[in-house]
Amino acid sequence: MNRSHLNRIIPLLALLAVVLGTMLRFTALDGKVYWHDEAYTALRISGYSSADYVGTAFTNRIYTAEELLNFQHPSADSGLQDALHGLMSRPEHGPLYYLLARVGFLFTDDALMATRSVAALLSLLLFPAVMWLWRELFNERLGAWVILGLIALSPFQLVYAQEARQYSLWAVMTIAVCAALLRARRRDDLPAWVLYAVLLTIGLYTHLMLSVLVLVHALWLVWESRAQFKSFALAVLAALLLFSPWLWLFQSGLREVGYVTAWMELVIPFERLSNAWGLHLVRQFVDTATMKVPQPWLYGVLVLLFYGLYRTARSAPIPAKRLLFIMLIITLGVVVAPDLINGGRRSQEARYLLPALLVMMFMVAYGLAHALNSERSLQRNLALGVWCGLLGLGLWSGLNFIQADTWWNKSMSSDNRNVARLIDAAENPLVICPVGDINPGEVLSVAHEVNPKTRFILAQADYQPDVPHLKGEIFLINPTAEIKQHVGKFGTVTEVHHQGRLWRLIPAP
Repeated sequence: MNRSHLNRIIPLLALLAVVLGTMLRFTALDGKVYWHDEAYTALRISGYSSADYVGTAFTNRIYTAEELLNFQHPSADSGLQDALHGLMSRPEHGPLYYLLARVGFLFTDDALMATRSVAALLSLLLFPAVMWLWRELFNERLGAWVILGLIALSPFQLVYAQEARQYSLWAVMTIAVCAALLRARRRDDLPAWVLYAVLLTIGLYTHLMLSVLVLVHALWLVWESRAQFKSFALAVLAALLLFSPWLWLFQSGLREVGYVTAWMELVIPFERLSNAWGLHLVRQFVDTATMKVPQPWLYGVLVLLFYGLYRTARSAPIPAKRLLFIMLIITLGVVVAPDLINGGRRSQEARYLLPALLVMMFMVAYGLAHALNSERSLQRNLALGVWCGLLGLGLWSGLNFIQADTWWNKSMSSDNRNVARLIDAAENPLVICPVGDINPGEVLSVAHEVNPKTRFILAQADYQPDVPHLKGEIFLINPTAEIKQHVGKFGTVTEVHHQGRLWRLIPAP
């Protein structure tokens, strides 16, 4: 296929990918379990801190699921100040997405639809953002369509576009802040640096890890144009001053932040960690929800990635390659290096590697774009075939994703829909949920899935239920050994869901 044909067909296919990717983002938004972290999103933007919720709800009284879900949407007299109260209790999360998600409740009291629809809408901003950054990096049109198509149908981006968290907005701001820096470097005028400062501020209020880009950009600018470093420093200083109220809040609550993020320090076998890295790479292009890396897909993606790295290093404009490689090394290093040096599981979570994965996508796209611009028709046709194949795999993955009940990103809550089915199958179920590290979030997740009239007892740590006077079939969610032992005095406590998530009392005859 000659270049003139490519210049017509690739934009058309990229626009088709955008249409399909947009449809996928808004299809079956309520199709998957509303997991632990998403439940906390709704809790906090409804005006409750974790302490408020636990202190109010875990009092050994009986709630229906419908009553529990009152913690999942704002009350009639709740305002923005209440939402800020809930968000300030967990300052390690930037507040911007959550405040925007609060707007979703103006249209519905359904926490799932209110919060996920905002994430999906924000994810659409990634399409113009990647084209903007591509133009600033390479000043080339065909490749902009190539990256647009890959991003639009990327399974990884789709997963986080439908999650009620800040990650879709973080992806947008990561790309936009980099594009704004390149624009400021090119124009070197006050409006351009002001735009950079504004977008950097928005990015910091989206996710604190965006601060890593300040280091990336500083290193790049020192290497690329020291004469502009003063303008850059002033823009960063302005952004930090605007961000300082939340930064102060974060510093003040550092001990609590350390407690709630202690799970990152848990040492896991290197085999599990390396398997996760492989999955992160593969899921950029194809996703089967398996927790093991399909070897053929991994080898194919590694070939694409190595070619993209090679071609970027060999052929990309010097400023572009420097920025991409610095960003890749730094954003990978801050997550992976602590796991390798001290042990931990940060890099097992794909979301923390989002900036590095975006850079890899740009490098793969650059390699394909370079081949599509080749003088050799065989190379052009091969690149077109690979690109179309990647779009096809992304579409296939997306169709599988929207039909599923759960997915790999649902973590500890991935089986909660099955838990709910087991509870709903019982006659007049009563679910006892003792307080603990994960149970406050898990019981909210389950409450979204069960019959609204299902009864729950949210129990304090020392609660010993008066079993003979409790009506209905008794279940326990993630019970402590003490409560299992006490309930077991009145019959047999049997595990009805694997991994000890759900137990059931079979009364003594």
